[in-house]
Amino acid sequence: MLYILFIVTAIFVFCAGVFRTGNRFNPLTFYIGFWGLWTIVSLNNPFTLNDVTSRTYLIVWVHVIITSVGFLLINQGNIQKRVIIKEISAYEFLLSKKFLILQLFTLLVLAYFYRKYNLLLSSMSILDSRRIVYEQGLLFGSSVSTIFYSWIITPIVKVSILLLLSNLILNGRKNVSLWISMVNCILFSFIGGGRFVFFEIIFFVLIAFGFKYDMFKKITVNFKKVKRINKLFYATVILFGVYFMNLNTAKRLGISSPSLRESIDIFTNTSIKQMALYFIGPFRTLDYFLTAKIAEVTGHTLGRSFFSGVEEIFNTFLIFFSRNGMSLHTANEVSSSFTVQSIVIGNNITFNAFYSAIMNFYLDGGILLVILLSALLGIVMALAYKYYLANTNILTFSLLVFMTYQLVATEFRWNYSAPGTCIAIGVLVFLHRRHAKKSLIAEEDSLQTPNPFLSFNGRKQF
Repeated sequence: MLYILFIVTAIFVFCAGVFRTGNRFNPLTFYIGFWGLWTIVSLNNPFTLNDVTSRTYLIVWVHVIITSVGFLLINQGNIQKRVIIKEISAYEFLLSKKFLILQLFTLLVLAYFYRKYNLLLSSMSILDSRRIVYEQGLLFGSSVSTIFYSWIITPIVKVSILLLLSNLILNGRKNVSLWISMVNCILFSFIGGGRFVFFEIIFFVLIAFGFKYDMFKKITVNFKKVKRINKLFYATVILFGVYFMNLNTAKRLGISSPSLRESIDIFTNTSIKQMALYFIGPFRTLDYFLTAKIAEVTGHTLGRSFFSGVEEIFNTFLIFFSRNGMSLHTANEVSSSFTVQSIVIGNNITFNAFYSAIMNFYLDGGILLVILLSALLGIVMALAYKYYLANTNILTFSLLVFMTYQLVATEFRWNYSAPGTCIAIGVLVFLHRRHAKKSLIAEEDSLQTPNPFLSFNGRKQF
């Protein structure tokens, strides 16, 4: 029965999204596609994990439906028909020396931390690879260096690669900054053996392609299509992400330089399974959270878990300005009290951290807040989508790709609990507003500039 419920729901939400927006690849398509796929896989339970209760699956269904309804209510039928794109701004800053210097600076910082990380790892075991990054006093000697890395370097890495990939996909432009940004992503992943930055790159590319398809196939354009990039290049970008994710998996297994045969073996026997566990595991952890009634033990956070990333930023400044005299018991501290510790999700497999966004919503106030916050999430995404369609440029395009990825990621975690995610969105919004203001001033100046071929009465002078 649950199979039928989720399959019918996925088909209905997809069709409703296409009908209401007029676009096949709207944010709801990626959201319902990802949630629907992994819910069906979870129901099949391919690795004989713990069974998930029907109540948990129904709460998942409520979240998906309410988020979708929130999105669909704000959008109006075939809104794309009222949108005509005049041009796609190339945003020349991405090709500037200042942006190149920013990438080089980031490269130097990451190289420093990577060298320090390797020195620490050489005196520890491979099992400590993640602990080195997350435990205070190892890789980061102070809270200042932790904040600098998490709040500044991390957003720079992710926003840079997002903007450059968007510029590549939309405008066919690639430059030295793109290659340096890719190297930055590699170093960023090697510090701690993280793999999700490459998963994000792959999803950025897929989402961007979907939006570009709708832009050129569905929306009226009055400019020539930009230079085409060989499809082999795009495939290379995706393979680039898959390769380095697989390489980090090999490093976690103690194989620093795997051969081709070892890489294929690791990919088929380990990486694919771990990827599947990343996305079906959250159903088990969420079920554990709900059945153990953890929210009743910790107490509800009353909306703070939804805005936990912003709360972290506020709390950090509060501690700084009060000179460690004041601090909040943040929602992230509440959730980390049970998400950090690993639990067994079946078949001797342990899992932690990923509890899906539903956990955050439920922690805020039970099923009522799951409904209200899911609706709010859908409404915010709908407003962001409508704004993008009315103000299409490289920055709004990148912002929507980034926010759509965060929407997809609700299947396994609430990314807005990280200050870096909020800062990245803030940077993109700031850059867009600054760019729009400059464009408006330039347009006004051009209108005020007198035409030397016109007289005061508006007639041409020869």
